[in-house]
Amino acid sequence: MRVFRGLSRGAPESQVGRFLAGDGYRAVLFLILTVCAGFFQGAGLLLLIPLLQIIGIGQTGGASGGIAHWIGRGFASLGLQLNLPLILLAFVLLMTVQAFFLFSQATLGTSLVQSFLRSIRNELFRSVATAPLSRLTGRRASDLLHLMTHDVTQVGIGSQRVMSLARDSIISLVFVALSLVISVPLCLLALLCGGILLVCLRPLNRTSEATGMRLRDRMQRLTADVDDLLSSMKLVKAFGREATAIERFTVTTDGTLSEQLGFVEARSWTQVFSQTGGALTLALFVFLASEWLHIPASEYLVMILLFSRLLPRVSTLQESWQFIRHIRPSLEAIERTLQELEARREVPLSTGSIPFQLREKVEFRDVVFRYLPDVEPAVREINLRIPAGKITAIVGPSGSGKTTLADLIAGLASPEAGVVTVDDRPLDGDLVMRWRRCVGYVPQESFLFHDTIRANLLWARPGADQEELWEALRMAHADQFVARFPQGLDTIVRDRGGRLSGGERQRIALARALLIRPTLLLLDEATSEVDPRSQEEILSTVRGLRGRMTIVIIAHHAPIEGLADQLLVLDQGRLGSRRCGSPELGTAGTPSLRPQ
Repeated sequence: MRVFRGLSRGAPESQVGRFLAGDGYRAVLFLILTVCAGFFQGAGLLLLIPLLQIIGIGQTGGASGGIAHWIGRGFASLGLQLNLPLILLAFVLLMTVQAFFLFSQATLGTSLVQSFLRSIRNELFRSVATAPLSRLTGRRASDLLHLMTHDVTQVGIGSQRVMSLARDSIISLVFVALSLVISVPLCLLALLCGGILLVCLRPLNRTSEATGMRLRDRMQRLTADVDDLLSSMKLVKAFGREATAIERFTVTTDGTLSEQLGFVEARSWTQVFSQTGGALTLALFVFLASEWLHIPASEYLVMILLFSRLLPRVSTLQESWQFIRHIRPSLEAIERTLQELEARREVPLSTGSIPFQLREKVEFRDVVFRYLPDVEPAVREINLRIPAGKITAIVGPSGSGKTTLADLIAGLASPEAGVVTVDDRPLDGDLVMRWRRCVGYVPQESFLFHDTIRANLLWARPGADQEELWEALRMAHADQFVARFPQGLDTIVRDRGGRLSGGERQRIALARALLIRPTLLLLDEATSEVDPRSQEEILSTVRGLRGRMTIVIIAHHAPIEGLADQLLVLDQGRLGSRRCGSPELGTAGTPSLRPQ
């Protein structure tokens, strides 16, 4: 990301340099190809001087005579006599070689840009995937989606502009060098006019950046509106609020159109000033060359040709820089997001790590957790022990902190204070990832991918065979309804499992959790939104797993009171009471919640 950070700030030349530095030898090769293309184009233009003299235009003295003399000596060293057919042939060959270099440069440049974009996409996705859940809390999913689509696309366009900036700068320098050889006064005049033109266009650069910032905000809101509509389609239709959703979206698109037109207007003014300034410069150039400086016709004709090619490149340089300023807000948004997400990137699981097996207990010691620094803790002063091989139930009303407790048990969140231990080992570092691999987590809202049942199961354990899949489905009491589908395991469940009922989705999610052969099964409100029959089947699965693994059940109430070995009551982030159904866990109604 060194290149990316260079793009989002700093002077134009440093941005180009850092961008091209991102892909090593291919970037150097791109610069070499650009220099070669400019050299051969310039050499081809220099051949026009002896060509014009041979056909009777211009004088043989002065700078042009010296250039023609050196070209003639070059041909003589090869045993060739300078004549019209030879010059024309050399000109065609030079232009052909230049075209080859331009082709290679364009192909390589596109490859560099696409590789750069791929690295940004991969780094963004990796940063989101490896960020702690606490870092993602409070972020809208649509904002991250906008970042990975619109902003990355803008970066791609900007990267192409950077390549164009590098190419046009190098070729412009070649043209300037050639014009200095032919006529120093005319070259200095053209450079002065070009500098004045760029200074006059600077305010438009600031306008482009401000417009880019406003346009990005509009596009971000547009993505959020679409995401909100798709996520709440049933709610919108149930309340008959289609017109409100459409009106809201229309207001956003109107604002987006206004900002886009503003940017196009700024670019159009750039073209107007560039073309007008270029025409004035060329007219002044011709007048001075013919009336004051009395430059030979062959020289100033070649100079006119040089500057007729140089002036459009100056305009292109300005437009490229203007566009880079326009997309700077997107670059800065990506950079800012990466810095925030990478600040506490989770430790990846080291190669060869073996799954963790719970042998004694999971223990909380004075645990406190809050989602944001300026809010009340979601759970506080939690002290509990979850014995291995037993069933622990945690009950409490909505908002009491049950799901937060589940995240802490699963290693998906880290306490602000206190410690969570697994078999007396603190749950941090490499152990977190090992622990997650052996926890079967079934959340209240089970997510299923728009894919087959088989693919949704294999997401948890890619190497499982067909027999293991069906065994997991049988344990979750899901095998019968899956077998009734004509495609069986290859049935597409549609987006978020829309083809299945709530109970069926939960049982598929339970089978997915059981497929990894967990050492701890964590059911977070897994029976709260299913019908009584599905609830009984899920509880039947829990009874059948007793003693085979540690099970934690989280619920609003206690329909499983006779099933649990330990029942904990959570209220307003604190554990209020505990009842135990197994002698080895203590006496029912024990007031102390600290581990024995």
